[in-house]
Amino acid sequence: MADLATLARRSPGVYWLEAGEPPAGLPRLARAAGLRLRRVPLGRVADERTLLAALARGLKLPGYFGGNWDALEECLRDLEPPSGAGVLVLLSRCDRLVEAAPAAAETLADVLRGAAAWHQGAGRPALFLLQGTLRPASLRRIPSR
Repeated sequence: MADLATLARRSPGVYWLEAGEPPAGLPRLARAAGLRLRRVPLGRVADERTLLAALARGLKLPGYFGGNWDALEECLRDLEPPSGAGVLVLLSRCDRLVEAAPAAAETLADVLRGAAAWHQGAGRPALFLLQGTLRPASLRRIPSR
């Protein structure tokens, strides 16, 4: 896996991570890179509605989250890491979503790209990693080094 600090600083955004790829030491790597790690398992998600609900729970989105794409993008901007830190969100077990609702998976990737760009503009690195065996067409694999 690429050096997270360098990747977050030089190429923040959304990446694909092959299932089983994140090392057991991902929390340690995230801390060393100055990134606050948030994990959201999506193994039971097969449609847009359950995806948005899983993200609301997993990311602890505020009660005013409206359960739609625009509201998600707005709430992702409000992910407040500790001062000076960046954000690393790992969305694991994405295969069911990618297979059953590919349009929702692609929309998610677009929303995450927008959030990453917003965080970068605010001076905070943000990485969003989707993990599984089925890769959405628009996502690049995370660089290996």
